[in-house]
This record gives sequence, C-alpha cells and structure tokens, in this order.
Amino acid sequence: MDSTPSKRHKPPTIPETPTAAAAAAVKEDRISNLPDSILCHILSKLPTKTAIATAVLSSKWKPLFASIVNLSLVIDDTAPNKPQPNPNFVNFMYHLLTVTLRDVTCIEKFVLHCNHDYGNSHIDAWISTVLGLKVSSLTLFFHVENTGVSIESLFQCETLEDLLWCQHFYAEVPDTIFLPNLTRLYLAFVKFPDSESFDIVISGCPVLERLSLDNCKFKETYFLFIRSPSALRLSF
Repeated sequence: MDSTPSKRHKPPTIPETPTAAAAAAVKEDRISNLPDSILCHILSKLPTKTAIATAVLSSKWKPLFASIVNLSLVIDDTAPNKPQPNPNFVNFMYHLLTVTLRDVTCIEKFVLHCNHDYGNSHIDAWISTVLGLKVSSLTLFFHVENTGVSIESLFQCETLEDLLWCQHFYAEVPDTIFLPNLTRLYLAFVKFPDSESFDIVISGCPVLERLSLDNCKFKETYFLFIRSPSALRLSF
C-alpha cells in the first residue's frame, strides 16, 4: 500500500476587499479638482437650474459664482408636463438670490419667466435684489393678469442698459426716473395710469435709442408724444 501522503489542493484565493483609500480613489471627483477658471467656464455654459444644483451638491462650486465673468441667469418656472406651479419655486428663488449669489457683486443678464402667480410682494423682493447686483440686461415676463413688478428701483437703476418688460399689470411710476444708461426699452402689455406717467419714463432715459411698444395700455387715449434728448427708433 502506498504510504505517500496525498497532495492537498490550496483553496482559491479570495480577492482582498478594497481599502477605504482605494474606494475613495475610485470615487474621486476629478472635475472639482480642475482649476477654478475652468470650473467657472463650465458653470457659465450650464443652464441656470443645473448650475445652481452644483452649488447645492458641492461646497467647492458655490463660491465660484462670484468669479464668473458676464454672469447670465435664465429662469423659467415652467415644469415639464406639469401645468400647476412648482411649490418649491418661491424657496428656490430666495435661495438663489440670497445664498447662491451672496458673494456676487454684479450680473450681466437676468431673465425671469413667470407663468404663475407667486404674489407681487415676492416678485418685488426678487427684482429688488437683482437690481442691487448691478444688472445690465433685464428681461421680465409675467403672464398672469395683475401679476408683475411694481418697485421704484426698477426706474432708478444706473447700470441697466436693456429692459424687456412684459406684464398685464399697471406700472407704478415714481415722480423721478433715472435710467442714465438705458439704450433699449421693450414694453409689452404694461399698463400706465396716464400719458404723463409714460412721458416721465421716457424723459428719464437720456440715451434711449430704441423703444418698442406692444399692446401697452393707458387709462386714457392720447397722442404719443415722446420727449427724449436722444434719437429714438420706434416700433409698435
């Protein structure tokens, strides 16, 4: 009988569990490690809501908004396939303007489309904050009747160069208008209490070059007489 001991087979080698360091390396956020100048460029090309989401998810991205040159924000409250207003839209706007843009000193362009009524007090607060950011181009569309902006600071913004304003609501025009850099004014469905109020607006725009009126309404019918030092290009 053969007394030679039988050879035993070695059990299969079980792969080692990755260490925490190895797992972290796999999940490394390489984009956030890019130079700030590149990250700012990426943010500037993203849709506004997507760019803001990055600031919520990563503290690394949040301060970058203050470094973006010619920052433009385009905001639309319309949710895909949802005719009802987004219940989080008001909170989103306040977070954007008071938290995300807290360190921003100026923005090039701000566009706001509101298809629902969020209350004029909220709208006034949002636009007041935007005007305080030294905006150059402002586009406002309010599609609900009697909804819109009614603040004096809209008529006293020294940095504003381009204003597109659409609302089915009366404009509360202050006695003094000071828009020294406004060159383009587009008004749609904006209601004025009288012809004198409209003349005051135009007189406060000394360098206005282009004026467009689309279905603007006045409480009284009058002959449009525009007093402005600059040469105007009119369209109706």
